[in-house]
Amino acid sequence: MLRAAQANALGAERAGDARVSRSVRVRANAEVTNLVCPGEKARERVVGGCRLRGASSPNDLHHFARRGGQVTAVYTSGAAVEGDPITFADRRVALVIGNSEYQNATALPNPTKDAQAIATKLKEAGFAVVSAHNDLGNLPFKRAIRQFEDAATDADVIVVFYAGHGIEIRGTNFLIPVDAKLASDRDAEDEAITLDRLLQSVEGAKRLGLVILDACRDNPFARTMKRSRTAALRAITPGLSAIEPASSNTLIAYAAKAGTSAEDGLGENSPFTTALLNNLFVKGLDIRLAFGRIRDEVLKTTRGRQEPFVYGSIGGDSISVVPAPAQSAVTAVDPEGERAD
Repeated sequence: MLRAAQANALGAERAGDARVSRSVRVRANAEVTNLVCPGEKARERVVGGCRLRGASSPNDLHHFARRGGQVTAVYTSGAAVEGDPITFADRRVALVIGNSEYQNATALPNPTKDAQAIATKLKEAGFAVVSAHNDLGNLPFKRAIRQFEDAATDADVIVVFYAGHGIEIRGTNFLIPVDAKLASDRDAEDEAITLDRLLQSVEGAKRLGLVILDACRDNPFARTMKRSRTAALRAITPGLSAIEPASSNTLIAYAAKAGTSAEDGLGENSPFTTALLNNLFVKGLDIRLAFGRIRDEVLKTTRGRQEPFVYGSIGGDSISVVPAPAQSAVTAVDPEGERAD
């Protein structure tokens, strides 16, 4: 499944008692679901809760859509009603990275498991692209971001999740690849990935760019790193510093508020990722409410030691990572094209 098309019956046009039908071309390689047909038509067959024409099962709709044929919506209810043109649902894409096996520091037990769990949830939520990677070195990390940017072109919702080590040096936030040595603070520019670089990958989102960072863990590099004279005058912190995204409709979610550390946890996933899994993927739950629940759960789990924080702002429209199910959805399809009645 590459993406879903959703039709909404909006507006109405009276046509006496005549039956009105309308055909639209479906883009190749698209899966069509939830085509709203708020009426009944003779000779239509109800199968598995979907109303189908010329199809023996709901799966026929999938095969038919992939052939790039026609989908026909027929509206009858005394007077005929014709809906607005079919529009595709939001295109949602995600990049997921988990770094655990650090070559020059103690390995972290949870980031790769956290990333795998998040990637699974995103796929189940119907994201068109979920680019998942584990234990990336410097160059593979940069390549993963660059390739994802190509895949994210024209996306409505772009989500990036990173779990692993992060560090702030002289006001710049860095995400640390597994092959970084960071013998000196000056090495960060060459060996680590700036958070700004990750933010660039979500800037093109039409509705929401979301960067989630489970990257505020206690960082061994901060304790062993040689400081330059300039750095000696400024803090090098194991957590990440606060940042406000430059582009609108962008949120950055930290596992712990700026300047504090997050716990890796003793369970299967970190406390922050566990809360994400429990709350972020609730169908139709507005993202602001979701992160409010995530904050509350993490505070309770860690007994107040860790407080997630979200930076940035979005508009007043409700938006969720997993859209609410379409209501009263009925699917109609004619694999042979529209026949004259």
